Amino acid sequence: MKPKEFYALCEDRLGFLRDKYGFQTVSRKADDSSYIILMESGTTGVEVSFEFENLYPRLYLYRIARPTQSKRECLDLKAILERRGPGLIYPTQKTDDFLARMVQNVIAGKKNEAQEYPEDLDPDVVLTHYATALQQTAEDVLAGDHHVFTELSTFTQQVPVA
Repeated sequence: MKPKEFYALCEDRLGFLRDKYGFQTVSRKADDSSYIILMESGTTGVEVSFEFENLYPRLYLYRIARPTQSKRECLDLKAILERRGPGLIYPTQKTDDFLARMVQNVIAGKKNEAQEYPEDLDPDVVLTHYATALQQTAEDVLAGDHHVFTELSTFTQQVPVA
């Protein structure tokens, strides 16, 4: 998948962020190892990161930092799902098992078979799932209520403001 395709897919699957919450795409970054897209409203940010070594996109929510702050609070969507929607955690155990098998094959010098690649790692499938999960478990965060960052403070990361 090329960067433009990834960004278009993110903006399409997460279009409800723009339509319902006023999010706008504020940056797109691509390098040899990842694609990243940032979308922000006035109070909340969503970052979708596709690091090729992970094989599937990850989604993070963050509080928009004040101009005087050098760091912002960031939460992986998975942490929110563990608390609010365990049935929505993604990728599935099947996918995690596949990834572990791939790593074991690489360590053992074995070839990974392309036909083994699970369909649920397809970025389209993952992003569609994230859109559903966000709407079912994080509407308060998307609307600017950030109490979940306090509730899940052990999972909150402080990351530099880009």
